[in-house]
Amino acid sequence: MSKHPPSYAFSSRYGQHRSITRIDQTHYLIEGETHYMRGGHDPKTDWVMVDFEGGPFIATGEPLHACVGWFPCLEESAVVKTVKQISSQAAAEALGFTDSAVVAAFDKPNYSYCLVEVAP
Repeated sequence: MSKHPPSYAFSSRYGQHRSITRIDQTHYLIEGETHYMRGGHDPKTDWVMVDFEGGPFIATGEPLHACVGWFPCLEESAVVKTVKQISSQAAAEALGFTDSAVVAAFDKPNYSYCLVEVAP
């Protein structure tokens, strides 16, 4: 099991917990309590968006810090290349956790995970 990278907490506009974790040079995990998450895709432009209930709204082509705010783990020039909602198991594995008990702890009710890839 790898060491869990630092996470930075923030709140949705409804006061729900959110956090952002830098996984590596080009990937971030955004997670938090939400009753629903919307997504969209325009096949003509390949524009993709994910929107947590109460924010953040994350879309391809946007600077990541404009979507989630400013955190020490963000590169100022990082622009969202891909964004997708992922399962709790995929989120745990992205952070390097493989122990089944730890992976199971990521499966929380009304909780969503989003994997963001940025182009530096």
